[in-house]
Amino acid sequence: MAEPDTTEATAESATDESMETTSSDADSDSHAVSNSETSDIIQDASFPTLIEPNGYSASTCGYCSTGNRDTSPRSSRSYGMTSVQMAPRIYQDLIDRGWRRSGTYVYHPDMANTCCPQYTIRLDALQFDPGKDKKMRYLINRWKRYIVEGVKPGETIATEEKIEGKEKGGKKNRNKQSKTQGYDYIQELRSAEYDQATATGVQPALRYEVMLVPAAVTQERFALYKRYQETIHHDRPGKNHISGFNRFLCKNPLGRQRIPYPNPKDVPSILPRHFGCFHQLHRVDGRLVAFSVLDILPGCVSSVYFVWDPDFAWASLGKLSALREAALAREFYNAGMTGMSWLYMGYYIRTCQKMRYKGDYSPSQLLDPGTNTFYPLQDAVKVIDKRPRGYTPLDTNPDTLQIPGSLEDPEIAANEKSERWPRRETLEVWPDPPPPSFMDPHRIPVDYLEKLLVFVKGSLSLLKFIPFMNRTAVHKIVAELVAALGTGRLATLDEPETEVYLAL
Repeated sequence: MAEPDTTEATAESATDESMETTSSDADSDSHAVSNSETSDIIQDASFPTLIEPNGYSASTCGYCSTGNRDTSPRSSRSYGMTSVQMAPRIYQDLIDRGWRRSGTYVYHPDMANTCCPQYTIRLDALQFDPGKDKKMRYLINRWKRYIVEGVKPGETIATEEKIEGKEKGGKKNRNKQSKTQGYDYIQELRSAEYDQATATGVQPALRYEVMLVPAAVTQERFALYKRYQETIHHDRPGKNHISGFNRFLCKNPLGRQRIPYPNPKDVPSILPRHFGCFHQLHRVDGRLVAFSVLDILPGCVSSVYFVWDPDFAWASLGKLSALREAALAREFYNAGMTGMSWLYMGYYIRTCQKMRYKGDYSPSQLLDPGTNTFYPLQDAVKVIDKRPRGYTPLDTNPDTLQIPGSLEDPEIAANEKSERWPRRETLEVWPDPPPPSFMDPHRIPVDYLEKLLVFVKGSLSLLKFIPFMNRTAVHKIVAELVAALGTGRLATLDEPETEVYLAL
């Protein structure tokens, strides 16, 4: 049961020294998603999930660690597992209970003991209305002006053609119409795309295209990722390698199961035909300027990562991409997939200033890690602000809580910064009490463990039939996995229908 060399939700997992064969031509991205369908789409709803336990661990934190992470304390606590293949419905169930993946590594923070509590956040895409936000409207209009006129902020051109198009009365009539009919941000976003603009008689100065394609390694995407990491996150030159990029943002366990649209023939070509991991590519005159990594799941669009060209720092492409992702969730809803109207934006970390921006999109909800219940963000943060560390149920009356005097963990502060720490260390002792929503592994009967169906050497077997040199140690590892996932979620002799198998 090897320990993964990925770091939770960070780009550190994209630094492997070895190289892998990749598609080197940008032409592989030139097809719309409707043309990317291949015969490997899984037609049957049945798709087994394989899970290998990695255990409860302590690691350096990607949010509060300062300086050299090799000398930072192991203040982050989580439970992790590896999955080489996972049914989309299983991963949907996991993220609805606070889990998250980085490549094929799937982990759950220990919200009672980790340094920076990470709350699952989701946006209601149906109720989301950025048109009410002047700043959001400004970002959209600024981008449209750049595409239509070829003008960046501060630049001017000698023309009377405005961003609103060439129709008579252009800007004045459009503003009047927007006041009476509302602001359709999806239409405003899409009107900058080349096919939409030309269809309305506008010939933009630049050709802007957005494509949703299956996640894959190409030299073009890796080159943009490498430049982004070195310029924006200050990675040292030579740190990032293409195999690590593949492991972090391309390789994934999600099965390509067909999306059950009610009326498949009426589905727009911009929507995918199967669940799985995708890259949403943004091109200007053929140049890749940004891409987002998205998991398309039965209950949501899940945002994984976003990469953008540093030359476009003025454009706020991250915010524009978030709008596009929310629009995608709404488009799934409009195509009859009514359960896919949520945009999951990863983790919301109240104690980390750079991660608070996700709360700017509303109406959003945070997941209570103890009860696996979502609460409105504006209510949840009142509790978190009173109890930023440790676990407090989000339905607690915040008026009964007192603001702590300091957010600094005395144990962390006492550590010598000069001491070298391994980035991740599996801990032998299970926390007492267990992490919120987790079980006590010591209370799980051995008889239950022995009935688990295990995928080993290409076939299924009961755990009790597999010989181990140290059976007690195996029971401990497996019991902790069951404690993290919950009983009834792994396939057993009595309950094989879950199709979630332990892999050893």
